[in-house]
Amino acid sequence: MNVGFRRFVAAFSLVALVSVIAAAPANAATPTGVGTSGGAVSLAGLDYGAIIKATLLGENNSDTIDPLKGTPTAIETLSPLSTHTALLGDLSLPVVKTTTTGPLDQKNVAQVDLSTLGVPGLNGKIIPATLRALVDSLGS
Repeated sequence: MNVGFRRFVAAFSLVALVSVIAAAPANAATPTGVGTSGGAVSLAGLDYGAIIKATLLGENNSDTIDPLKGTPTAIETLSPLSTHTALLGDLSLPVVKTTTTGPLDQKNVAQVDLSTLGVPGLNGKIIPATLRALVDSLGS
């Protein structure tokens, strides 16, 4: 590769980086305004309507610092296993949930051995987890 081209790319990258840093507001670390957020994710899911619905290792969270929605709140939920079948009904492991409007709320989840659930062909382990929810001066 040409040395001149390398110098051009290095100089261009440096100018771009300096421009981004210079354009960042001085109060970027200070939260302003209000907001609400949330999300959900699962390791694996299955949905065949009324026949069977299953979620393996589902996580949900929501938080708000919007005074129009009430007290600032943070919520975190972990569902190791949740299923519903038309023939067998519900089979779920206990849901672990943290909720707070201020100080740290922390819950620890023990390891789950899936082979002990009595479901044919289901084996493996869900490793321990720690859930935390907190609302402080920076938000939730």
